[in-house]
Amino acid sequence: QLGFFQAQWEEYYTGVLQHSSGNIGVTEVLYSMAVWSVFTGLGLFDRELYSEELPRQLQEWIPKIPGVGFVLGDEYDHLEEDDKAPLLLRHLLIVVWVYGYALLALSC
Repeated sequence: QLGFFQAQWEEYYTGVLQHSSGNIGVTEVLYSMAVWSVFTGLGLFDRELYSEELPRQLQEWIPKIPGVGFVLGDEYDHLEEDDKAPLLLRHLLIVVWVYGYALLALSC
């Protein structure tokens, strides 16, 4: 529902209903969220899948993204290698989700 309400919020405050950013719009976001919910509800995604550790390249790259410490918590924000907790797939999905919504919001 966040995708729907974000679009309504943008229209209310800007006076323009920016219904898409390129080929991806509010409807596509809602459909993808619905499909993901159905797949998860049917058990097609195993819970252990979200606990898989990310490859080393992503482990080094993700903490360099501005604001990632705010999104994931301070333990992932530019710390020394031995102080960092390993980044998991669920962390990557959260970063993509938050920054994707921010990009859609700023593109209108």
